[in-house]
Amino acid sequence: MVDDWTRLITTRTGFRFNVRPVSPADESGLAEFFAHVSPGDLRFRFLSGLKVVGMTGLSRLPRWIIRRPRTFSPSMPTAA
Repeated sequence: MVDDWTRLITTRTGFRFNVRPVSPADESGLAEFFAHVSPGDLRFRFLSGLKVVGMTGLSRLPRWIIRRPRTFSPSMPTAA
């Protein structure tokens, strides 16, 4: 099911990256990412005054709603 939602995206500037739904295996990488996000960025991403994304918040990110992912993860494309 995850492969159905994976896409290679090219921006207007030509930058290319993969986007896919996050999975429970991404939890540690997300924790590392959010450890370096500014308070303003956290406010923008979560629309709240959240100061830290704890384990409960991280475990909610990979959930699917009505068979559709709600959180995606970008990555660099592999060489073809």
